Amino acid sequence: MSRTMVIFAVLTLLALPGLGVSTAAADSLDITPYEIAAPERVQQEPFRPRAWFAERGGIEVQEPSLICLIVDLDTQDSVYIDTVPLWKVEPYDTIRGTFDETNPAPDVYEITFWAENDWPVNISYPPLVDTFYYQVDITEAPVSGEFSLDAVSLDPATASVIIAFSLGRSTELTLSIYDLTGKIVTRLASGTWNQGRHSVRWYTAGAAPGVYFVRLSTPGFSRSRKVVLLN
Repeated sequence: MSRTMVIFAVLTLLALPGLGVSTAAADSLDITPYEIAAPERVQQEPFRPRAWFAERGGIEVQEPSLICLIVDLDTQDSVYIDTVPLWKVEPYDTIRGTFDETNPAPDVYEITFWAENDWPVNISYPPLVDTFYYQVDITEAPVSGEFSLDAVSLDPATASVIIAFSLGRSTELTLSIYDLTGKIVTRLASGTWNQGRHSVRWYTAGAAPGVYFVRLSTPGFSRSRKVVLLN
């Protein structure tokens, strides 16, 4: 897809209030996504985004397109967009949209699926939006001699999690905790930190039991570790 088409598709989506507004030209057209098949909520390998769509208007739709957009939740940058053109969709038909493979950097993302007619105008009421966490291998070894984020350790005596990391040089960083939905729970550190070994504690007395992710981000480096709170 050309850069012009990518920009146009993103702007088309962003121009739709509430991601589900109809227009006079598209009042009778309705192809709406209703189930995400991929990615998983916690995705650990490259994947092809997939979602199920249904024609709900009861009419044949000529030359619609299925679209998938992935946005970095931290920066709000679009990191992926793909379009699957179709010849036609029969009344009340269901379609599984399968998009090109993607392998984003470890991060928390928002993924959106929707359909457009041949104008192109949104015909999904509403588009399907979800968040997911992407990490190729949550036990990946640190980068030796440069930057690293150690496996976390629990300290039951103080109801805290010890997070140790190394910086290969003085740099800007953020150290944050996310839950499984991709929502930021707390930001533990930010700003400019000196080169060397560091340790930060996350006091978990107010956190519900469940799975969380610690993410260290610097310009040019990002690493995440899983934390499981039992009680």
